[in-house]
Amino acid sequence: MTHGYPAFDLDPFRDELLDQPYAYYRRLRDSGPVFRLTSYDVLGLARFDDVRMALKDWRAFSSAAGPAFNETLNASLEGRSEEHTSE
Repeated sequence: MTHGYPAFDLDPFRDELLDQPYAYYRRLRDSGPVFRLTSYDVLGLARFDDVRMALKDWRAFSSAAGPAFNETLNASLEGRSEEHTSE
């Protein structure tokens, strides 16, 4: 995905970011309305008004492909993982 959005090569699930997330959140908010997480190749929103607008416009901001960053987690969230489908 190549866009003109600010890019961050940070993993938001790293322990140090989960332990102290506020400086990270500020960097994302200050970067602009849309940013890209290069480690996951996804676009994100961090500002309250932008997130609120996206939640209201479900046609433009769809999670139809799944809310998670990978198919394995999406399958698990939807109850389609092997653990949930095996008998």
